Amino acid sequence: RSPSSLLSFVMPGQFHPLRRNTCLVVFSVDPATLEGAEILTSMSTFLRRLIPVQFGFYLVVPDHLQILQQASSSSFESGRRWESLTLSDQIARAFHHIQDNKGGKSAFEFVVAV
Repeated sequence: RSPSSLLSFVMPGQFHPLRRNTCLVVFSVDPATLEGAEILTSMSTFLRRLIPVQFGFYLVVPDHLQILQQASSSSFESGRRWESLTLSDQIARAFHHIQDNKGGKSAFEFVVAV
């Protein structure tokens, strides 16, 4: 349908029947929190229902901000051991590994399942 169909009336709570993504929504998500899990689950539901909204997200790891603020650029150590990482950092690293090796769809399914 054409974008002019956005001007037509629809019942409250319904979406216009478009075939184009008319909106872009980007979330910052901490994957280890309940709020982050709820956002990812909602995104998954919208994608399954083919709602005409384009979604994006980036994983936020709160301890990285603290480490970067406390450490000087010369003393920052990025090769920390897996056991010393927070849950958010472990999920984010696993997500990026799956995305690089299996693709974005598999990585998104992983982070929603976690």
